[in-house]
Amino acid sequence: MDISRLTAAALVVEFWVIYIFKVLGTGKSIKLWYDKFGSIAVVSDVTSVMIGIMIAHFLVPSATGLTLAMYSVVVQIIHDVLYYVLLVVPIPRGTNAVIDLMKDYAKEVSWGPIVADSGIMLSTVGMYTLLKGQPTTHLAFIILAALYSITYVVY
Repeated sequence: MDISRLTAAALVVEFWVIYIFKVLGTGKSIKLWYDKFGSIAVVSDVTSVMIGIMIAHFLVPSATGLTLAMYSVVVQIIHDVLYYVLLVVPIPRGTNAVIDLMKDYAKEVSWGPIVADSGIMLSTVGMYTLLKGQPTTHLAFIILAALYSITYVVY
């Protein structure tokens, strides 16, 4: 698995996710996620997606393209359900600001985060596939350009 390519893909998708939610004004809780937590929200989102895709790759090293995307979505759905059941539900409100926001988000859109996260996983694997064969310098440029662009849409 090419970590530079995965990082570039995850950051490009993250830029568009933030743009859609913040600039187009959809999703109250997710907009608050970026407004309140800013760069921490970005790091959390990007690393979560990358870890999920890497776990899928570790489980099925031969998976590429659509197969990798499908395994990544399975890993992500398991993660989302376990995260909600083991962390969001049992931790009392007022203990952790991120968990409090996740409680509000789950109440606002129910199972919507699972669908949204699945779309993010599929998009990231798709972008990862599109970036195949790009030289390291091009990937570095994409990473830097995406990070730079994110600084303008996240705040």
